[in-house]
Amino acid sequence: MLLFLLFIVAKENRNHEKNGTHSLKQKLIGKWGGLDESSPVLQFTVDSIYYFYRNKTYSYQINNNDIIINFPENKGILKNVSVVIDTMIFYDDLPEPVKAFRFK
Repeated sequence: MLLFLLFIVAKENRNHEKNGTHSLKQKLIGKWGGLDESSPVLQFTVDSIYYFYRNKTYSYQINNNDIIINFPENKGILKNVSVVIDTMIFYDDLPEPVKAFRFK
């Protein structure tokens, strides 16, 4: 009985993490840029990020609300990413949050 309960709890935790990652990924899809910018800086798709100024696409993964970007030379990390309506908030190496805005 105890083993069965542990299995159910572990399965629910995996489903919650999977659904949370899927939900964030769905919210990220689209073009994003900074305040007062006339064109987007990046575009998220289901499996990649396109950087307009580099004219390059990179794959990414989501891990506990962190986005790991697979650059050829290293991995970039956007930490504690959240999307509220049309505003993406994340942290990088600075302690202040970074905000990006959805282009429509």
